[in-house]
Formats: sequence, C-alpha cells, structure tokens
Amino acid sequence: MEFKKNDISVDGSSNLTAGQNIIIIRGYANGIETNINLQEYFSKIDKIFRETIKKEGTIIQAGKKIDYSSRKLFESLMHIGMPLEVAIEIPKNIIPMLEEEKEKEPKRDLTTADIRLSVARCIDRFSLIENKEKGFDKEDVYRWSAAYIRRYGNPKSQFIKVIDCEEEKELNYDYIQKKIIPHLLRRIMGLDAKTRPEKEFQKVFTKETQGRISREILCFSNKLEIYQIRYKTLINILEDVALNPPHPWIVNKETISSVIDYNIERAEKHLKEIKSQKNKDIEIIYDLSTADCIMHLCAAILANYGAFLGVGTKYGFLELRRILDLKSKNPAFWSYCKIKEIDKDLEKIGWCIESFSERLEKIKHCSDIKDPKKRCEELKKSAFELAEITTAFFEKNNDKISIQGLKSTIQNS
Repeated sequence: MEFKKNDISVDGSSNLTAGQNIIIIRGYANGIETNINLQEYFSKIDKIFRETIKKEGTIIQAGKKIDYSSRKLFESLMHIGMPLEVAIEIPKNIIPMLEEEKEKEPKRDLTTADIRLSVARCIDRFSLIENKEKGFDKEDVYRWSAAYIRRYGNPKSQFIKVIDCEEEKELNYDYIQKKIIPHLLRRIMGLDAKTRPEKEFQKVFTKETQGRISREILCFSNKLEIYQIRYKTLINILEDVALNPPHPWIVNKETISSVIDYNIERAEKHLKEIKSQKNKDIEIIYDLSTADCIMHLCAAILANYGAFLGVGTKYGFLELRRILDLKSKNPAFWSYCKIKEIDKDLEKIGWCIESFSERLEKIKHCSDIKDPKKRCEELKKSAFELAEITTAFFEKNNDKISIQGLKSTIQNS
C-alpha cells in the first residue's frame, strides 16, 4: 500500500482507497471510529510511540536502528490475509504491551522481536471478543496467529534450526507438537519416557491449548534472534519459561508457593493502578490493567492446586473458567484432579463452585460492555470483588501465602 500525493476521498461501504486522504467506511471496528483517515491515524500512533516508548521513534533490527512505522506493521498484517477492520487495531493495541517491556528494562532499546511478540499476543486477544456477527471466530484467530509467526517470526529464516541428535530440524509446529511438548511436559510433571501427557491429560492439554503452547514456544524462540540451538539447551530454557514468571504455564512442588506469591503481587500492583484511575481516560491501558489483575488472581488460585495455569490470553482467568466447567461437563475427569478440593475450600468462605463460576461469568460479560465508561466502572468493581474473594480464600486455605499487601489495597479503596 503506497500513499500518493493526490487527495482522494471515497464515500460508500467497505471501500478502501490508497491516497493522501484515505477514508475507510466499515461496519465493525472495535474501539475506533467508523470513518478513519489512515494517514492521520498512523501518524497519531507513531507520535504515541515516540512519546511513550522511544523519543527518536526507532527500534532495533539485526543490531541496527530503524524507524518504527505503524503503517508498515498494518501492511504486514494485511499481507497475511487478516481482515482490515482487525489489522487496523493492532498497531494501536500493542503500545501498552511495548510499554510493559520497556518498564522491565528501561535502558534497553526495543527490537523487532518485541514488536513480533506483542503482535502475536494482540492477535490472541481477539479470541476474547470472538463473535460470528463480527465476521471471525476462534479458528480465524488461530489461522492469523499461525500465519503471522510463520511469515514474520524470524527475519533471517522461516524457522530456527534445532540440532537434534546431530541432525538439523526445523522448529516448526509439527516438530514442537510431536517432540518438544511431550518431552517438556514429562520433565515438568516428573513422568516416565513412555508417557504421552498431552494424550493422557487431553482434557487439560487440549488441541487448542497445545496450539497456544506451540505459538508461545515459537514467539519465545524467535525472540532469541539466533539461527540454531541445541536440543538440550532449548528444552532447558523452555522448562524455565514454563515454570517461571511472568506467565508460568504450570507449577511443580518446588514452584507452587513462589508462583502464587508472584501472581498475588502482580494482582496487587494492577489493583493499585486501577484504584488510582490514572489511566482511566486511556481505554486500552485501563482495560489491560483490570484484565491483568483478574488474570493474576485466577492464576494464583489455579496454582494453589498445581493446576495448569493457561498460555497466552488463556492464562489465569479463562483457564480457571474452563477447568471449573469440567465439574459438570466431565465429572469423571474432575474427580481425578486435585482442583476438585476447591469445592470444600470455597465453602469455608461462604462460596461454592457454582456461585464462584457465575461470578467469573459476570466478569466476562463486563468485559463485553461496549460503553467505555460503564465497562471501566464494572471491571473495576469486578476486580476488587475478585480480590476480596481471593484474599479470603488464601487466608482460610493457605496461610503460607502473603496477602497483606493485597488486603491493604482493598481496605484502603
């Protein structure tokens, strides 16, 4: 897509014209106006990038500085077949994610790998607003994610090469799902070499979940920006990624307490940000703060039972909802899981699984409210309510976990 010098305006429905004045008129565009001047839109996003991420407006690619361009990012998404009304949101929505990366290492210049990882996370978030009426479903989201990683995952090579038994293998989806995931899960869960955990525990590690784990592995591996890696090195690194913050996928006996503590601490941080309302006028940032608070509270509860915590956008909140649904949908499997103990643990604080699940469902409905002001108010209320439940839960069921900071934040609200 090239911007021409001539001024061109187009009226109508579903029209896209490339020119100095580009107007798009579409039915669905979540969070942005129906009529958009693309040149002005991208200029505004690039300005926000310079103000919040890097004053010079640059990122690092292959060791060299290049100009960050939201327009080029948008074009790359169109090239993989993503619908315009979806692709146009991503350059705006990755800014808060890039801010998070910048906060972790303020002196480090962000790279194209940071952009790719944020884009992949952003694409996954569309599964939360899946709606057939909006023209896409979860299968579409999966396809966009896979297409983006395959095409833009590594600028030097389509896939990293793994040195496996002195042979060079491509770190692609097939290799990850047939070899990496089973081996990784066996190591973490302490199972013998004959076990296929992804099949034995297929109610937990569904095909969709395995797909998400594969995308996480590809995103992380591509972020290393190396051409090849030894198999043992890769497995060891992925075990650390799966077990440690910021978003551990799973816990073992050694990491349960530290993972719970970490998620409680992160939930407290986000709750304080919600309480201050400093970002209430910036819709996407406020929404992310409330979503992350709820996500970490749910992950802490899952970790208490050694349960799978989820991957990507399924981390915490959506995974807890899915697991609790198994009590009614698959009682045989439920009776086999340690998380079945949550029933009696919730009773100690005056709740049951059914009422708690209803509360989680209410949170999901709040996130779908279209009016920004009302959505912010309802999500803030939901975050504080869930924080109160979580605080009471750990006070009654796990006194080894420190919830004083979270409790203080709630009481001073």
